Amino acid sequence: MIQQYLNLGAIDELEIALAPVLFGGGRRLFENLREPAPRFRIDRVLNGPAATHLRYVRE
Repeated sequence: MIQQYLNLGAIDELEIALAPVLFGGGRRLFENLREPAPRFRIDRVLNGPAATHLRYVRE
């Protein structure tokens, strides 16, 4: 569903929590985006003990 919103240009910011996964079973959020893909820049990074929290804002 996130890919549909990104393709529509309906997202201005993203907040993502990255947690390491050893088994490779995660879902890819940014595959199958239309060209040109929307551009985001990193606004904030918070490192925690179990995850890294990233905030992206649209350029």
